[in-house]
Amino acid sequence: MEPADLIDSARDVLIIPIVLHEYMWVMVRKLRVPASFVAAKINEYLEDSRTRYVAEPLGVINKAPGLLEKGYMQPRELNDAIILATAIQHNAVLATFDQRLRRKAKQLGVPVRP
Repeated sequence: MEPADLIDSARDVLIIPIVLHEYMWVMVRKLRVPASFVAAKINEYLEDSRTRYVAEPLGVINKAPGLLEKGYMQPRELNDAIILATAIQHNAVLATFDQRLRRKAKQLGVPVRP
């Protein structure tokens, strides 16, 4: 399954700022996709009626460091801890192709796709 297929098949899409930042970084820096194309895709995602774009609530900000302190994640995985804590806070399915993040989510009982 391609990332676009995953989003296209979702009933609801929850996006937090850190996910957009990582998406932009990977697309522009790693994959060398033109920034204008990346901006257009972001607008497409955010304008989709299924999408909720939310800031990380205080519960997430408090929970993410706990994932590090309890040994579930390493300090270098802080962004992933915030993403995982958001999925927990919103009782959401975590959509990720990151195998390490998938493993951590499953350990904590968070459903993952694909």
